[in-house]
Amino acid sequence: MKLSDNLYDILKWLAIIGLPAVKVAIEPLFNIWGIPYGKEIADTLNIIAVLLGSLLATSTIQYHVTNKGLSDIIDRNKELG
Repeated sequence: MKLSDNLYDILKWLAIIGLPAVKVAIEPLFNIWGIPYGKEIADTLNIIAVLLGSLLATSTIQYHVTNKGLSDIIDRNKELG
Protein backbone atom coordinates (compact mmCIF):
# COMPACT_ATOMS: atom_id res chain seq x y z
CA MET A 1 0.00 0.00 0.00
CA LYS A 2 1.38 3.38 -0.98
CA LEU A 3 0.74 6.29 1.39
CA SER A 4 0.34 9.85 0.23
CA ASP A 5 3.00 12.27 1.45
CA ASN A 6 0.41 14.06 3.58
CA LEU A 7 -0.82 10.87 5.28
CA TYR A 8 2.77 9.72 5.85
CA ASP A 9 3.64 13.06 7.48
CA ILE A 10 0.59 12.87 9.75
CA LEU A 11 1.33 9.29 10.82
CA LYS A 12 4.99 10.13 11.39
CA TRP A 13 4.04 13.13 13.55
CA LEU A 14 1.65 10.92 15.57
CA ALA A 15 4.32 8.23 16.09
CA ILE A 16 7.14 10.62 17.01
CA ILE A 17 5.38 13.50 18.81
CA GLY A 18 1.63 13.15 19.24
CA LEU A 19 1.15 9.76 20.90
CA PRO A 20 4.25 9.97 23.14
CA ALA A 21 3.17 13.43 24.35
CA VAL A 22 -0.34 12.23 25.17
CA LYS A 23 1.13 9.15 26.86
CA VAL A 24 3.30 11.29 29.13
CA ALA A 25 0.34 13.49 30.07
CA ILE A 26 -2.36 10.86 30.60
CA GLU A 27 -0.99 8.85 33.49
CA PRO A 28 -0.33 11.76 35.88
CA LEU A 29 -3.54 13.54 34.89
CA PHE A 30 -5.60 10.41 35.47
CA ASN A 31 -3.90 9.99 38.87
CA ILE A 32 -4.63 13.61 39.85
CA TRP A 33 -8.29 13.33 38.93
CA GLY A 34 -8.76 9.79 40.20
CA ILE A 35 -9.68 8.40 36.80
CA PRO A 36 -9.00 4.64 36.55
CA TYR A 37 -6.80 2.85 34.03
CA GLY A 38 -4.38 5.74 33.43
CA LYS A 39 -1.33 3.48 33.33
CA GLU A 40 -3.01 0.96 31.05
CA ILE A 41 -4.13 3.64 28.59
CA ALA A 42 -0.70 5.31 28.64
CA ASP A 43 1.05 1.99 28.04
CA THR A 44 -1.35 1.18 25.19
CA LEU A 45 -0.60 4.53 23.52
CA ASN A 46 3.12 3.83 23.86
CA ILE A 47 2.74 0.41 22.22
CA ILE A 48 0.76 1.96 19.35
CA ALA A 49 3.41 4.67 18.87
CA VAL A 50 6.23 2.10 18.73
CA LEU A 51 4.27 -0.11 16.31
CA LEU A 52 3.41 2.83 14.07
CA GLY A 53 7.00 4.07 14.10
CA SER A 54 8.29 0.60 13.20
CA LEU A 55 5.85 0.23 10.31
CA LEU A 56 6.71 3.70 8.99
CA ALA A 57 10.44 3.00 9.22
CA THR A 58 9.98 -0.25 7.28
CA SER A 59 7.87 1.57 4.70
CA THR A 60 10.53 4.28 4.34
CA ILE A 61 13.27 1.70 3.76
CA GLN A 62 11.17 -0.10 1.15
CA TYR A 63 10.45 3.21 -0.60
CA HIS A 64 14.13 4.11 -0.79
CA VAL A 65 15.16 0.65 -1.98
CA THR A 66 12.50 0.75 -4.71
CA ASN A 67 12.93 4.35 -5.83
CA LYS A 68 16.53 5.25 -5.10
CA GLY A 69 18.34 1.96 -4.93
CA LEU A 70 20.01 0.25 -2.03
CA SER A 71 23.36 1.94 -2.67
CA ASP A 72 21.85 5.37 -1.91
CA ILE A 73 20.68 4.15 1.52
CA ILE A 74 24.07 2.63 2.27
CA ASP A 75 25.80 5.86 1.24
CA ARG A 76 23.48 7.93 3.49
CA ASN A 77 24.17 5.63 6.45
CA LYS A 78 27.91 5.97 5.90
CA GLU A 79 27.55 9.77 5.92
CA LEU A 80 25.65 9.63 9.22
CA GLY A 81 28.46 7.68 10.79
